[in-house]
Amino acid sequence: MQPQYLFRFSNFLNRIPGWVFVALGVLFLHGLYQTESCGENLLMCGQLFTIVLGLLAVQGLYLIRPWLKVRAKILGLAEELRLLDRLPEIQRDQSLEQAAATVIATLSQLQEDAKRTTQAMRALEQSQLDLLESLPEPVMVLDGELHIMRANNSARQLFPNLFFSQSLTSLLRDPDLLHACQSAIRRGDEDRVEFKLTAPVERVFVAQIKPMQHQGFGQSENSSTLLLSLNDITAIKRTEQMRADFVANVSHELRTPLASLIGFIETLQGPASNDPAAQRNFLKIMANQSHSMSRLVDDLLSLSRIEVREHHQPEDAVELEPLLHGIALELQIQLQQKNMQLQLRLDETIPPVRGDEDELHQVFTNLITNAIRYGRPGTAIIVRGGVAQNTPGNYPNPQIPAVVISIEDQGIGIAAQHIPRLTERFYRIDKARSREAGGTGLGLAIVKHIINRHRGGLQIDSTENIGSVFSVFLPIYGADEPSSPAA
Repeated sequence: MQPQYLFRFSNFLNRIPGWVFVALGVLFLHGLYQTESCGENLLMCGQLFTIVLGLLAVQGLYLIRPWLKVRAKILGLAEELRLLDRLPEIQRDQSLEQAAATVIATLSQLQEDAKRTTQAMRALEQSQLDLLESLPEPVMVLDGELHIMRANNSARQLFPNLFFSQSLTSLLRDPDLLHACQSAIRRGDEDRVEFKLTAPVERVFVAQIKPMQHQGFGQSENSSTLLLSLNDITAIKRTEQMRADFVANVSHELRTPLASLIGFIETLQGPASNDPAAQRNFLKIMANQSHSMSRLVDDLLSLSRIEVREHHQPEDAVELEPLLHGIALELQIQLQQKNMQLQLRLDETIPPVRGDEDELHQVFTNLITNAIRYGRPGTAIIVRGGVAQNTPGNYPNPQIPAVVISIEDQGIGIAAQHIPRLTERFYRIDKARSREAGGTGLGLAIVKHIINRHRGGLQIDSTENIGSVFSVFLPIYGADEPSSPAA
């Protein structure tokens, strides 16, 4: 029988259910049992012998059915591989071993090719991730539903609560930005949007929105993704605003002392040119006005420096107890002039705070100086310090424990309607008294911006004719860092 006919016959046998072969075997055994002797009827014995041989052949074919099935499967797989141009044509008369060896060799080669392809794809995706992480600005990859698929380290630092598959709408609530992202997905056009973040400090960003249609970042080939990059322009905006504020505020604040200086100079050049007593009096007033303008310029420069770097939190550890003791010694002359006492009531152990020592020195010097200026002569200024039990609403991250330093005076107090505006630049409750006391109207604005830079909080409590309490909350050093795993 030719191989192709044997192949067809084997396929026919493969279609016969197994119970048919079992039934034939039972019938054969039953026939033998019914026959008493082959010698009585040679014809019947010959027929039975033929039947036995036929059944044995059928049973033999039945036993090799699994091998025939394997051969058929291998030849079919070989035909599929040949259609993929990965296997030479296999002849139907080839042995099972030859076909299997050819198929196995081809499958091994395909497996190696698949491994190399997988490694290449992983390397490509890793290069995409490395490129994303190397970018200095915050960058996120969004899917078509604006869920975050990837985010680089800068984005995770900007949004500490960011997590994979989070919706952008829960992270950024600016309607213009969200609308621009949805439009970019829908139309496939790039866009550029300016928006603000208000916490922990106000910052301004320009969002660059770029749609992408390609495979990568775990997306299929036809998936739509967005590349969202955020460029911080806070410093540029603040520089522009400071320039405008400087012109408006300084021109207003300098008008009065400059007018006085000009008037005194004209008087000294004219009527008082030969009056030594008037000259001494006018020169003293001119010196005070000049010092006032100098303090104003110094405070403006200090405020501008703080605002430029307000969004960069300091990273040093600062011990507050020696800092406050040093400020107390520096202000002894001012305290003695008003017969006042400065009492430090600090806890035995105050943990260090995360901050900039020079800027914190400026904060507490300004607050204690204000307490001296507006406190009643002969009274005490009390400075308390310890770990805060509670934090105010303007403390950015209540999960981070804080140290609180409170400066309490016994002065004229502040009316409730003025308290929310105390930290505005050039805001004064009593302008005449503030100028007489040597204030520039910028002290509390500087305090607020320094505390904001330190990611702290400021709380002001005051009662008229009783006194005021200014409380500064600062994050404890190392409290915002993840604890090391146990060994």
